[in-house]
Amino acid sequence: MLRIAHKLLCRNAIDSCNHKPLTLAPTSIADEIFGAGHVVNEVNPFEKPLPAVLPGGQWTNRLSPYVPQSAHLFHGQFSVTLGRREGEAGWRTQGGVAAFAGRRASVGRPSARTRYSFNATVGETMNRRKSILSLVVSLAAGLPVLAAPATSWAADINLTYAFFAPAGTFPGKQMAHWAEQVGKRTGGKVAVKTFPAGTLLGAREMYDGVTKGVADIGLGAPSYDPGRFPLTSGVSLPMGFTNATVASRTLWELTKEFQPKEYENFKVIAMFTTEPGFIQSRTAVRNAADLNGMKLRAAGTGVPVLKALGAAPIGMPMPEVPQAVQTGVINGNMTSREVLQDFKLAETLKFVTDYPTVVVTFAAVMDRKRWEKLPADVKKVIDELGPEMAVWTGRYHDNDNVGGALKWAEKQHNLKIVSLAADERARWDAKLKPMEADWIKEMSAKGLPAERYLKRLRELRDQFAKKQ
Repeated sequence: MLRIAHKLLCRNAIDSCNHKPLTLAPTSIADEIFGAGHVVNEVNPFEKPLPAVLPGGQWTNRLSPYVPQSAHLFHGQFSVTLGRREGEAGWRTQGGVAAFAGRRASVGRPSARTRYSFNATVGETMNRRKSILSLVVSLAAGLPVLAAPATSWAADINLTYAFFAPAGTFPGKQMAHWAEQVGKRTGGKVAVKTFPAGTLLGAREMYDGVTKGVADIGLGAPSYDPGRFPLTSGVSLPMGFTNATVASRTLWELTKEFQPKEYENFKVIAMFTTEPGFIQSRTAVRNAADLNGMKLRAAGTGVPVLKALGAAPIGMPMPEVPQAVQTGVINGNMTSREVLQDFKLAETLKFVTDYPTVVVTFAAVMDRKRWEKLPADVKKVIDELGPEMAVWTGRYHDNDNVGGALKWAEKQHNLKIVSLAADERARWDAKLKPMEADWIKEMSAKGLPAERYLKRLRELRDQFAKKQ
């Protein structure tokens, strides 16, 4: 059995503290570890593998029937074996001792929860304002206990922020910038730990994960889930946005004005978009004849756009595109143009057609109940950052991200920008126009103010375009 020495730090000064050693049976192993790391135990009584995500190093968890699960950990490697019988439960080290930081555990019995910090060698209070259970793990006899620094957050409020794509992408840059600004503007009162690249939540479970408390904040893409975000999906129609800055500001203001019901259980803390998608191809596309039947990768509303224009859209994850282009599976791609450098697509896709199509929307949200627990001064800082982030992210994406990629592709790979003749552009516009009417009809049938939404979208689009 896992034996743990503990010290319970009480919620207030009049509570008593228990200093007795504590024995945890396998069915009461910590069910959730948040903060610097995260574990969600849905296995009681070990019917499923335990998902775990912790920054740095590696942790291997084995559960009956001993399905291995790997996760990132702070210091070295840590291996856990859990079994159905008490005698099978235990901790052991492999090449070092792990350090955890978290805030929920199941102690004594699965239903009992408290907040705590957890370190393989020493327990430490992580947040003195909250009830925290400090634990010291006594490793099995014969195994060395190696010193590892305790993980500590000095801030009064610690928030976790999850995103599904890598930190180097422009939404990842936005996430890091937002976290930094929150820390600075609250004078260190709030610390935000970011989890990019799906290390805490993937794209599909992002918003449900926030609702369930897996992360305090989740950054997802409403464009990829129009059923859940029906009104927001209007921004992903071919509405004539010329860049990410204008589209991002429009999205933020629309959401602020219309307060869509789709966000009623969330607090929206940031919204922004990609630049419009552009056709990037092996051969030049100057007219509908060039595009006819061309196999192009697309996602979201980019798929019906390419169909309407006569191309043959193909869905696939972005990381698969370079090989698909090289092997001739597809002839190109339609998305924002930073991928020309990020995925080295400019090596094979030598032409970009200068016809902006559709943007992809992003929304960072916090569960409404979690939001309501934040102090008023922290809420004020986060509210002030909302419109600022739309501008900051749009400009970073347009100027540094996309602008830098285009300069690189033109210099290194002789990328060519192909212009459409005015009459050809008008014909393409006419082919895409019915998408608006179809959307209005569909959304109106759901009782949504679709026509008014698009009317206001155009007004805001033109307003922000003039302010650039």
